[in-house]
Amino acid sequence: MSDSQVFGLVIQANQATVVVEPEPFTGCGKCHQPGGCRSGLLASLFGGRETQKLSLPNSINARVGDRVEIEMAEGLLGRGVLHMYVLPLVLAIVFALTANQLAQNIWASEPAELKVMPDVFAGLGLLLGLVVGYALGRLRSIRIDAGFTIRHATSRMNQLPTASCRSKA
Repeated sequence: MSDSQVFGLVIQANQATVVVEPEPFTGCGKCHQPGGCRSGLLASLFGGRETQKLSLPNSINARVGDRVEIEMAEGLLGRGVLHMYVLPLVLAIVFALTANQLAQNIWASEPAELKVMPDVFAGLGLLLGLVVGYALGRLRSIRIDAGFTIRHATSRMNQLPTASCRSKA
């Protein structure tokens, strides 16, 4: 089974693959009510980002305009977190400690004014570790589409608003 599932709209389709644009996550829908999770408000602060598009196998013969259910494989979210957050953090710490130790060994016999160099190298190692960790995380996540599948499709024609949803003039 799956950890998570969302719905999306098919924007390109052929016999082999579909390109699906996931619907934005809106949270619980109770942003301005007591007890609401307020995640929709948080998401609106970071709005304006281009929506992720997923290229997936067209196992259900979906067509452009169909609304499909996107299912995420178990463990995919956890692996994504490890690749994009934990890996850069761990590498930043390892690079900083290594750079600091190397600089201390190099400048151990130097005058006192050069004793600050290990700290500079630790800072540079930290930045380098973050960059390398982020790059490795991105490389590992390039094929993240492989962890998604699509299930049943609903024709876009079935999604038109009903008369009860329309505002009255």
